[in-house]
Amino acid sequence: MSEKKSLKDIIKPKKQEKSLATPEPAPKETLTKREAVRQKLEDLPKEPARTHVVAEGETLSHIALKYYGKATPPYYQHIYQHNLEVIGDNINIIVPGQELVIPDLPDELK
Repeated sequence: MSEKKSLKDIIKPKKQEKSLATPEPAPKETLTKREAVRQKLEDLPKEPARTHVVAEGETLSHIALKYYGKATPPYYQHIYQHNLEVIGDNINIIVPGQELVIPDLPDELK
């Protein structure tokens, strides 16, 4: 014989008993906010570095003035530090034709 069901049972079935065993949490595969930002930055296309080809009679202070609007030591030394391999040990000697990288200014020089 079949069990008689009321209209209530048909419309709203009874809840099944909950299992006493707790399910294991799924392994966390989400990135932390910092990792997500780092990944986005790595995925961005890299902007080509600005370069400057040294002309006859130019100095690092001339170049710093052209790109940064200031020709004081912190600015031309910033260019020098990023071009040590090209310029060499003497900050005062740059040669026409040398290609120098013009780095972005750090926040303290902006």
